[in-house]
Amino acid sequence: MSRVAKPPTPERLRRRALYYLERFAASRARLRLVLRRRALRDAAALDLPGEPVAAAIEALLDELERLGLLDDRAFADARARSLAAKGRPPRRIAQELAAKGVGPALVEAALERLAEEQGASPAELELVAAIAFARRRRLGPFAPAGDAVIPQGKALAAFARAGFSLETARRLLETRIEEVDILGPH
Repeated sequence: MSRVAKPPTPERLRRRALYYLERFAASRARLRLVLRRRALRDAAALDLPGEPVAAAIEALLDELERLGLLDDRAFADARARSLAAKGRPPRRIAQELAAKGVGPALVEAALERLAEEQGASPAELELVAAIAFARRRRLGPFAPAGDAVIPQGKALAAFARAGFSLETARRLLETRIEEVDILGPH
């Protein structure tokens, strides 16, 4: 049984947007994509013109921003913080934010604020993320002692797949646990 198309009225668009924002953090571009996908499909099924629907979506997005329910800067900061805690390198964070529709200027600003929060320079941010990644994956200085030690080649491959530079991965893998604090802030 297929879904019956309903007219994409401003009130229905508003309810959909609020329902989406209750469940997910979103950038303006992502929410626009979510709303347009369904609303334009419904409009086409009902032989309604798409231009008024697109205009209603833009007006709704403006209103949500004005009310503070949609904030790309806050979204970028929170997402960057979350990804950094998971051990994502700055380059990967930037890619993921861009994929979510965050503009380049906001991505750069979010990375700068993240570095400041972590007490690191933007250049040290990759090393801080590599330490978090190694700690989570139990690599290098955080590896368990004994037979369960992961060979360096496999550890380097894990760092590479995560998006870290070879230089950062080697530097961390050659560090002893006592020296981790010396490497940089974390």
